[in-house]
Amino acid sequence: MPNNHLKLILLFALICLVLLAVRFGVSSDYGELATQPTNTFYTCPYGFEFEVSAQAARCVRYPAQHHVGVTGCTDEGTMLQIDSIAQRDVCVVSGSGPQGSSPACPVDYDLSVQPGNDLCMTQVPGRIVPPMVKTERR
Repeated sequence: MPNNHLKLILLFALICLVLLAVRFGVSSDYGELATQPTNTFYTCPYGFEFEVSAQAARCVRYPAQHHVGVTGCTDEGTMLQIDSIAQRDVCVVSGSGPQGSSPACPVDYDLSVQPGNDLCMTQVPGRIVPPMVKTERR
């Protein structure tokens, strides 16, 4: 029986300590370090949008088409003639007829024929990455 009284006293003391800790807060080195503000943050690489949802952050690049102008005519003595043949831009030798070659596009781009200046087009795939560019809050 005296052993049960000792257990009850210890249990009562433990409950009192827990209530005191909750009421007045518990301080430890780890707790203080974890709550100290930092000026180092991470953001998204160029071309990605920063998104936050459900306490998580991510960088998203949605699928898109990227357009650039044609690089011009590569053959010496030729010039670019806009909408020469059925709205197609053509590189022609100065003073010659409507025959010639198509203007050049960068690697991995395809020529897109349209009214006015033709464009070079490529598909940019979508991608999701974690924020990885280190930055500081201002």
